[in-house]
Amino acid sequence: MALFRKVYRYAFVAGREGDQKALSLENALVYWGMLFSAPGMPWKGKDHDWLAMWQKFLKETWTRSVNKDMWNMTLQFAVKSMEDETLSFWNEDGAWPSVIDDFVAWCHDNGVKKAESMDTDG
Repeated sequence: MALFRKVYRYAFVAGREGDQKALSLENALVYWGMLFSAPGMPWKGKDHDWLAMWQKFLKETWTRSVNKDMWNMTLQFAVKSMEDETLSFWNEDGAWPSVIDDFVAWCHDNGVKKAESMDTDG
């Protein structure tokens, strides 16, 4: 995973155009398509093709470029989503970028089942 993380982070640097600080969405989608597919790290779980969902979500809703924080947090989210397909690791008070917050809501609206939550307010 350490080597993949280095390659992933370098792709952000290599994919920027000129002196831009962010990746165009078009370039980011191409790089995610390559990196999150075999022989890279397929972003798929038992129940969900996360890469396809992420790409569909971004094409439908995202109009801006991809900054370094969004790029790096997408990898972290990808790893966690493959470990927990209910996305129970995510909470609205977490430090995720707003695009990932919106993606989680989109996922729940598009068939990703929420984890059973425990009532802690008793």
